[in-house]
Amino acid sequence: MGKRRKYSAEVREHAVRLVVESESHHESQWAAITSVAGKIGCTAETLRQWVRHKPNVTRASAPPTAANYFLAVLFEATRCAVIPFVPW
Repeated sequence: MGKRRKYSAEVREHAVRLVVESESHHESQWAAITSVAGKIGCTAETLRQWVRHKPNVTRASAPPTAANYFLAVLFEATRCAVIPFVPW
């Protein structure tokens, strides 16, 4: 096994922020994680754990996608709708 390194809280927070901000430029969150991990010198799995344990990071900086907008509109439209039960 490799040598275990301790990263400061500032480094971890900065890395998580970089992942969140770069998600819109990558195909997936994992692609963003691997990209940022290579730049800061930690493993992608370590950075993935940091991202998962930071629920308070706002993802509002990323622009909304058309799919997210569509889902939000669909949810609002159907939230109060009653779907009739049709027995066959």
